[in-house]
Amino acid sequence: MPVNPHITVLGMGALGQLYAGSLAKLGAQVTGLSRAGTVESVSFMTPQGLQKVALSTELPELYDILLVTTKAYQAVDAVQSHARAIGPSTTIVLLHNGMGTLAPLKKRFPDCTIWLGTSSHGALLEHGILKHTGAGETWLGFGYGDRNSEQESAFAELLNQALTPCQFSDNINHKLWLKLAINSVINPLTALHQCRNGDLNSQRFAQQIQALCEEFSLLSLAEGLDLSPEFIQQTVYQVIDKTAANYSSMNRDISARRPTENNQISGYVVSRAAHFGIAVPTHSKLFETLCRLERRQNSTSLL
Repeated sequence: MPVNPHITVLGMGALGQLYAGSLAKLGAQVTGLSRAGTVESVSFMTPQGLQKVALSTELPELYDILLVTTKAYQAVDAVQSHARAIGPSTTIVLLHNGMGTLAPLKKRFPDCTIWLGTSSHGALLEHGILKHTGAGETWLGFGYGDRNSEQESAFAELLNQALTPCQFSDNINHKLWLKLAINSVINPLTALHQCRNGDLNSQRFAQQIQALCEEFSLLSLAEGLDLSPEFIQQTVYQVIDKTAANYSSMNRDISARRPTENNQISGYVVSRAAHFGIAVPTHSKLFETLCRLERRQNSTSLL
């Protein structure tokens, strides 16, 4: 990877635009890729008004850093569609909700380096205008390939300047599973009930949230992690409070009748639990209920 790498952001939804625009503000070489091709700029709504940040529309022959911010269910196919520009010197950074994308990408790109990441920044994209709705943090970690601590530190520092704080963790698996725990509670509940995150503070959700946290804790122990139900529940409610006015990504997807990351969030929890023979009835019921809702929405949209 060169000293000043060209960063290609794959997936220009709200999160992708937030990272692409924030990096470009620093003067980094950033190209944003949507389904339609390269994106010329990001329009930020700031306290001072609208700010347009130009992006590069040139793509390198081989990608230096491919920052993947698509939906989790799109990630593998999206990356594979750019296989011609992915070489041994390419670092793929997976920054999306949900789990299950590392294994197929390791198999498809065995000579690449893959980093894993998680972001808690809030972003909303409406009518082409991006709002940074909640300050969060970015964690990166090694997933697969050749390790280079200098490159890891350099890219983490670049992201730290663009969207502070960002750190490279030697225990990214713990961060990813904690994020999965949070998502497996907030996303399906707010999607099914079409409510804001803060509405989950209602007493009517308390028993269900407790059960979800207890079940996830059992799974985390089987995965070799130490996530107690009390810690998970405390963290979930902290996120609910911090993002009370926000709608979850799955809530917005259901509202817009789009596919959700249900398979990569609740579905991943259910499949891993089945692998270990662990009963997770509350997660299973949420997963199946959302599956039925999506099938119903899909069938009516075809009429």
